[in-house]
Amino acid sequence: CIAGLLPIAMCLRYGLSLELIQGIFLMFVLLYASWSDITSHTVDNYISVIILALSLVSIPTLGIGSMLLGAAIVVLPQIIMALIPSCKPLGGADLKMSAALAILLGWQRGIAAFILGLLFAVIFMTVYNRIKNANKGEEKPFALVPFLAASAMALFIFA
Repeated sequence: CIAGLLPIAMCLRYGLSLELIQGIFLMFVLLYASWSDITSHTVDNYISVIILALSLVSIPTLGIGSMLLGAAIVVLPQIIMALIPSCKPLGGADLKMSAALAILLGWQRGIAAFILGLLFAVIFMTVYNRIKNANKGEEKPFALVPFLAASAMALFIFA
């Protein structure tokens, strides 16, 4: 159902343009990445490469500087968190996906997508764990890519 509504929303937003084609390809790549992360907690490296290739369409509108700044601002805190021994950093796929999406979306929408994705993941997982009555000592990994994908796609269409 969503795979049918998103192209319509993108068509209304962008018309028949290169951005529409970029958005449709991005949607399918993010759907695949989300499914992969949910089922196996892994996302293949080529997914980030495909997103980077799709970001080439955004260079004339966003500029390379904005795209690289977005990636730097999104990746730097994650790298710092990975260096702190007591901190449990995000997985490698999460880092690569968030950086690639920040490049595609530019610095403002890239940072917003990362923050919204994390916020949505924390809220959802808190509610989910309360409903499931999960043991507090038991920490299960959860798929972050679907939350990053949903926030990135929303910002791609509506922002």
